[in-house]
Amino acid sequence: MSISSLIKERRTIRNFNGETLAYETILELLETAVWAPNHQLREPWRFIYIRPEKKRAMVECKMEIIGETTRLRNASPEQTKRFMEKGEQVPGYLAVVMPEDARQRQREDDYAAVCCLIQNLQLAAWDREIGVLWGTEEYLHHPKFRRFLGVTPGEKVVGLLYMGYFDQAPKPSERISAEHKMTVI
Repeated sequence: MSISSLIKERRTIRNFNGETLAYETILELLETAVWAPNHQLREPWRFIYIRPEKKRAMVECKMEIIGETTRLRNASPEQTKRFMEKGEQVPGYLAVVMPEDARQRQREDDYAAVCCLIQNLQLAAWDREIGVLWGTEEYLHHPKFRRFLGVTPGEKVVGLLYMGYFDQAPKPSERISAEHKMTVI
């Protein structure tokens, strides 16, 4: 598959088929993803893999935070149960973390590099028929969730990646032509 096709065909996957995603596979994908461009080769990233036996605890932590702050505040026990089950069915979770440099330019360069790394990971995964959802929800910044992950002060959680095999990809969404977004000076 050409890189252009890979970029255009990749989709965010929300429904996984339950097939096990091995830690070693995630590590192989990361070994490709770390080739992302990054200023001065700072490689401003680290990864936190949520082991299968810790998924429930992570989903409970997430649910507790969301229940305090958002739509789950008034959820019925049945809704809460469905939310828990859906979270536990995700085959693999990977948090991507970066240092938050006090210098604005370096911090922005680092954030851009980590975003490139995540895109590399998504493309490498798609090439192996593995789907990824890049979660950036508010709970990622909550002190409880940061403690659960072991994220220290001075670090930013750039995303929680939901990863796994899937049976059906969503249809593509329309994109606005780059020409319509172009200004020529």
